[in-house]
Amino acid sequence: MRREVPLDILHLAAHCRNVPVTFTLDRMDNREITTLMHRLFRGELPVAGEYVHLMVDDRLDRARLDALLERYIPGDQLLIFVDRNHCAFSDRQRAFDYVRDFMPQGRVRIADPRFCGRVIIEPLGVGAGCAV
Repeated sequence: MRREVPLDILHLAAHCRNVPVTFTLDRMDNREITTLMHRLFRGELPVAGEYVHLMVDDRLDRARLDALLERYIPGDQLLIFVDRNHCAFSDRQRAFDYVRDFMPQGRVRIADPRFCGRVIIEPLGVGAGCAV
């Protein structure tokens, strides 16, 4: 059975407000994540030399990744996306494992479900972000 992304999700990204959001998702499938990321995570991030090294001894460092995510993405729920086969809806605790596994596949894009903050992690181990 084919499921479409509910339209009420898309309005959340229209204007990010500093108010609590009662919107929570129990789970999203790959198709829903891909649709949201293609619609709402377009183009490049507006960063100017703000890339941060995330690797220590040729391995992704959990503390550095957590600091980058904390700086730009509010909340505990994250959309993690490389392509339609490598994407996940995750909490912040499991994000490190997904990012570590997805980095060899290509550029990792991370956003919260409201798209108030976005982070890009390049395969070579640097990342940048922006908050809306």
